[in-house]
Amino acid sequence: MDYIYIDFDGGVPRLAYTGCSRCSSLIGLSLCRTKNRGCCYYSPKFFPVEIQRMCHSEKGMELLKKIVGMPNTVLYDDHILVKGSYDYILHQKMLKGGLVPLDGNVNDSSVFFRTCPFVRSGSGCTLPPRYRSYVCNFFLCPEILNNPLYKDRLEPYIRERENYIRFLEWENNQLIMAMREEGISMSKNFDAAVEFLKNLEISCYDFPELEPVVIADDSSKGA
Repeated sequence: MDYIYIDFDGGVPRLAYTGCSRCSSLIGLSLCRTKNRGCCYYSPKFFPVEIQRMCHSEKGMELLKKIVGMPNTVLYDDHILVKGSYDYILHQKMLKGGLVPLDGNVNDSSVFFRTCPFVRSGSGCTLPPRYRSYVCNFFLCPEILNNPLYKDRLEPYIRERENYIRFLEWENNQLIMAMREEGISMSKNFDAAVEFLKNLEISCYDFPELEPVVIADDSSKGA
């Protein structure tokens, strides 16, 4: 049997699943060049909270420099976007041929043709969890969320995830407003923004320990 549980990396919580490598959720299907990429189709956005974490360690700073130097990175005033790949031509070709799987749990079929720039085939995300977006750290597949076998048991996870996201959004807004007061933005004064965030104390969140959710052996669809 496998488990969904809360894991911590440097005090940063994430939702973990022991059966990722065996998961057969439809949303994890890859029809693009990167195979075995799981559900990592998202083009990540890094907001001040994530950037601040990177600023506070040498390894984090190395990663931040790497992210900023990537060819598909775009600096906005209040966040960094790293664009993943999207095989639009293949997507349209397979749509016309009726070869794209359709399912009520997947509203946008382009996810089958998208890949996060930080995922590696067969090994998953290459970013340490402490530096990932909460979108990645707390992703729950619709197929498991809508499964009546697990819906009630996952309720505490959903509730605490929402509480945590509200905290992060509040923190991001506070950091963004503080940067604006100093006349700093990611797009125009990136080095100054990094120094500013580096000198601010990180606000911690006391995420509660939750009871692991057991996933039956005959179910290969998880988080």
